[in-house]
Amino acid sequence: MVCDQPYLTSTLLNELLTENNEIVGCTYNGIIGTPVLFHEKYFPELLKLQGENGAKVLLRKYLSVVRTIPFMNGHKTTKH
Repeated sequence: MVCDQPYLTSTLLNELLTENNEIVGCTYNGIIGTPVLFHEKYFPELLKLQGENGAKVLLRKYLSVVRTIPFMNGHKTTKH
């Protein structure tokens, strides 16, 4: 999760949890983005990530197992 998604709801987080998949991300504006839920087997790789790309690297690497749910306002942030 990131801190600048004011439209994130507990309902959306519950949808991520109930999707029951190894990696579940949100879609908005044609991309897969945060919040994303990773199974614990990906934690070692997540801990090694560096730089601004973050978990996008893993989303691309494991795209074949990623499921998504729509987050219609996911692109709207608190940034001005």
